[in-house]
Order: sequence, then C-alpha cells, then structure tokens
Amino acid sequence: MDLNVIIGKNKTFDTKQVIADKVKNAMTLGFRTIGLTVDVDHQHIPHIPIPPIIRLEDIALDRKDVVIKTRLNVRVEEHIQTHRLNQSENAKKYDLLSIEPLNDKMLSHLNKGNFDTDLITFNFSSTLCPDIKRSNFSIPISKGVGIEINYGNSLLDPTSRRSLFSLSQLLVEKTKSKNIVISSGSTTSFALRAPKDVTYLGLMFGLNGDQSKAAVFRNPILVLKHSEIRKNVNMGTISLTSCDLHNENKWLNKEFASVKRVSDDESSKTKKVKI
Repeated sequence: MDLNVIIGKNKTFDTKQVIADKVKNAMTLGFRTIGLTVDVDHQHIPHIPIPPIIRLEDIALDRKDVVIKTRLNVRVEEHIQTHRLNQSENAKKYDLLSIEPLNDKMLSHLNKGNFDTDLITFNFSSTLCPDIKRSNFSIPISKGVGIEINYGNSLLDPTSRRSLFSLSQLLVEKTKSKNIVISSGSTTSFALRAPKDVTYLGLMFGLNGDQSKAAVFRNPILVLKHSEIRKNVNMGTISLTSCDLHNENKWLNKEFASVKRVSDDESSKTKKVKI
C-alpha cells in the first residue's frame, strides 16, 4: 500500500480529475490501500482544512477492493506547534496523522514520545531535513509509530537520489530496520512506482528481503491499526477507598499507596487513583 499520495498543500487541493488520475494510476500499479495526503506547513496549523471527501464512485471507480484513507501531514519545527495541532478539531477528522520534523530539536521531541502520531516522516530531498545520525527511535518504535521514507521527489535528479539512498541507509541503521514504511510522497502520478519496484528500493536502503516487503505491505497495516487506537482510546479514572476492599484484599492498599493520587476536591476523603 502507499500511504502518502499528496493531493493538497495547505488550502489548495488537486482537482477531482487529477485526484482520480492519481488513484487510478496507483490501482493500475497494484496498490489497493491508498493514503491521500494533505500537506500543511506549521504556519497553517490554525487553519487546517477539513479532509476532502473522496468517494470512488465520484471519480468513476467501481472497485470494492480499494480503500481510500485521508492523511494529514504537518511540517513542524517547534514542539509548541504540536500542542496547537492537538487543539485542531479538523486534524482529528483525518484517518492518519504524520509529522515531518524540520530540525534536530523537533525530531528529538518526537523521539522522546512527547506527541502521539501515526508516522514520523522524512523527505530527504528537502534542505530542512534533520540530522538523524544521533537519533534514537526506540520510544516511537515501541509505541508502534511508523518511520517513513518517501522516495517520490528524490528520484528526479542525481543529487536527490544520492541523498535518498545515503540517508535512508542511515535511517534503517538507526531504527534497526524496525517500523520502516516506504511511501511515494509523490505530488504527481509520474513519481509512483509499483509495489514490487518499491521493495527493490528497500533492498537499496539496507533492508533485507522480508524487511523490505514488510515496509511496503505489513508495516503500513500496523500504522493503520495504530491510527484506530490513537483515535478511539479513552482515558479514565476510578475511585477507591479502603472500605471498598474485602479483608483478604487489604494488601492492595500498600500497592495503591505508591500510585500517584489525583483528587478533584481536596476536601474530599475519597482519593482518585490513576491506573
């Protein structure tokens, strides 16, 4: 699957015909799950557009085996921008959320697990790409966050290709080949490659055969599952007092004593315990 076919930039979207051509081309190449991405610069976070409604019948496609996902990709350079992103109601309406860090500080912030996203994505053809030599991706990997390599814009000229291969190999090394997702990140149909060709790219990035196939097929599925959990998870609290416990369970009081207690009313004798 290809989770990053770009159809919009900030408030400007492709026409319905252009979107249809991109989807049809992706289908012809063999993709059945396609992520249609709206790219947003950090300056436009307060004005994130509503995700476009893409129905296959509207673009003259009658295929029941094709799944379209909407995706929001935000380029950020300061952690305060992710806080603003969390407050955006429109951002929550997209199926997938990805963050493209523009500097080392922002990449470090994401690698510490300080913001819940489905993908950390890299555009190695950009001059604003952060230095990943000292990065540690263990926390986002443990949380099921995808680490995405976009090849589309980097295959157009020799300099970009060299940057793509060298930095992708470094990223594969730093992640120990875990959670890698390879997407096109393409703005045109011309930049799309067939799934088999993309797996060959993965081999050039330093992945072995199974890892390369996972980066195209299995890992994107895990990203979609991560997205479902992120969008539907609910946090809750429970109230416990010593009188709620039977004698044989009084030992739990000592255990709960080590758990951080939260009280809505300081005057209340009931303590709320987060677990």
